[in-house]
Amino acid sequence: MNIYLGVTDTNWFSQLKQQPTSDINFWRPSSQQTFQALKPGEPFLFKLKQDTPATREQDFVGGVAFFQRFELLKVSQAWQAFGLYNGVRSQKEFVERMVYYRKRTGKEVVEDPTIGCIVMSDPVYFDSPNWVPIPDWPKHTVQGRKYTTDAPEGQQIWQAVRQRLEDLRPNWDQPASPVGSLPSAAAASEPAMEFGHRWARVRHGQGVFRLQVAQQYGYRCALTNESALPTLEAAHIKPVRAQGSHAFDNGILMRRDLHSLFDAGYIGITADYRVQVSAHLGRQFPEHGYDKLAGSCLQNLPEDPALRPALPALAWHLEHVFLG
Repeated sequence: MNIYLGVTDTNWFSQLKQQPTSDINFWRPSSQQTFQALKPGEPFLFKLKQDTPATREQDFVGGVAFFQRFELLKVSQAWQAFGLYNGVRSQKEFVERMVYYRKRTGKEVVEDPTIGCIVMSDPVYFDSPNWVPIPDWPKHTVQGRKYTTDAPEGQQIWQAVRQRLEDLRPNWDQPASPVGSLPSAAAASEPAMEFGHRWARVRHGQGVFRLQVAQQYGYRCALTNESALPTLEAAHIKPVRAQGSHAFDNGILMRRDLHSLFDAGYIGITADYRVQVSAHLGRQFPEHGYDKLAGSCLQNLPEDPALRPALPALAWHLEHVFLG
């Protein structure tokens, strides 16, 4: 099995440690580099530095997450998908940090730059007393380093990290609960996905769901074809709280106001992908202006039929949420 130690910004690590989530974005300011060191499901370790009484800036592993995918995204797209889980406190701070790094490395400063995004799931952050020392870290390594557990050094690091995981989460290596599926017809019905090493599963959550749904709709609203990114949101057809999943065919990209109406039951979508507008909307809000959508076909659907809204999910919404 491969493992990768990525040189990790302390501020990014500290920000995410305060608000654990299922998906995170380990971003790089350059769009010129790809990431091919890991297969989906293999562990990405957070390489940190810490001052110690004996040695200044000793190298440690401060946590671990499991690689899902690498994407080139604009900063605005990364913010829409992962928000605070980009390891920043606001989109403004995200842009400021990007400008700082691009100036520092001599890259052109543009308004909405494309960045490299290493998307990972199931992060675990260790408290500093449990950080894992790294022997003989190359001092001039600025991005990261790949190891294999077939080699003694990689095996030693991984065994120490795995022990921390077992101490924190005794059942971390057990089969995952159903949380989603991959973007294919066959995968859509699978209860749990497993890739790469048998201890690590790719289990996407809200961040990857938002990213994938936005991508499969080409960053355009399904109902109106609106393309203003700040107005768009990835809607769950069957909510997670109602045993819905982050499966990509349980999602649809909508303008924010339409998403709110859909969740409240004022708008529904039929099996032939036509919009229904509830009469309750007109009775409660006579001048709403949404009647023009009634009976219209969806303006934008994924090209791959397997990624289009699942008909059972649409039927569930019409039966249990839509105000008929």
